[in-house]
Amino acid sequence: MMIEKGVFLVPTLVAGYLISEHGTEAGIPENSVKKAKQIVDLGFENFKKAYNAGVKIAMGTDAGTCFNFHGNNAKEIELMVNSGMSPIDALQTATIKGAELLALGEKIGSIEVGKLGDILIVAGNPLENIKTLQDSELLSFIIKDGELIKG
Repeated sequence: MMIEKGVFLVPTLVAGYLISEHGTEAGIPENSVKKAKQIVDLGFENFKKAYNAGVKIAMGTDAGTCFNFHGNNAKEIELMVNSGMSPIDALQTATIKGAELLALGEKIGSIEVGKLGDILIVAGNPLENIKTLQDSELLSFIIKDGELIKG
């Protein structure tokens, strides 16, 4: 039905994953962390089913939940790849697919003349190792709205 209606899935795999991995460190009771792990496992299974079925997917993170800090959104992309999504598809959830979901595809989401110029240049190939996006030392250049922020 999601495919038929053109509905996007925004899985936010990272929020539950981080709670299931580190929740006791935040004081979350062990039985709650165990339950979170079960829910996370089900979420990963459902993500795989949706992806394999062809459901449109955009990236979200629920940043601000336990251990899920703003600026660490590339972990979500890694989890998508670890769940069977191709690296290029995972990158597109955060770019062109996100723009499409927000109905902003005319302004953002891809590198084209007339679009806002946000570009991240990485020392390494995220298609070969998706974790390169999480290493701030490998972020060679960051361009936001056409202005050099780093590099």
